[in-house]
Amino acid sequence: LREAIEKLPGRSPHSDADQDAMFAWSVVHGLASIQQTHAAEQVGFGKSTIVKASAHTLTLIGAALGGPGRKA
Repeated sequence: LREAIEKLPGRSPHSDADQDAMFAWSVVHGLASIQQTHAAEQVGFGKSTIVKASAHTLTLIGAALGGPGRKA
């Protein structure tokens, strides 16, 4: 994961790939846990929100790690 993050376009050479990998890993695994336990439904998120959550989360991770405007 770290190596893939280092190769993302638009990344600052001063970015910490280890910290960015930890961020991406924790967000993905957190979402997986929420989906597996149905916690999102229990707190009132609708099925449409839950279905779209994975794609939305991956889009936000991409933007955070290498998207335009990324700060080191």
